[in-house]
Amino acid sequence: MLILSQVGVGKMTLIKAITETFRHYGKLDILAKCAMTGIAAVDIRASMLHSWASIPTSISKDDDWLDQMTKVLEDKCSANIQGKEFLIVDEVSMENKATAYCLSEIIGKL
Repeated sequence: MLILSQVGVGKMTLIKAITETFRHYGKLDILAKCAMTGIAAVDIRASMLHSWASIPTSISKDDDWLDQMTKVLEDKCSANIQGKEFLIVDEVSMENKATAYCLSEIIGKL
């Protein structure tokens, strides 16, 4: 599901309602919430996407960053992602192609 709208329409209210629905049905363990900024993450009680998925802040095109991920980061990433079936990313309009690519590669590796 992709929700796009202008500021002040109620996306945060919708995210909170979705979270409460998962809580009501005892399924919070399959929902992950992230945001592209720290402020947005605090607002929805989430993690920043880069931290949650251990996405590097910058990579070069020839960098083999995925294979160079440290065991600690890989374990953290795996613990965050394993078992999740739904991912909410707030402020997704701030996500660029490189971040989307990295997230896809990390999820594919796990």
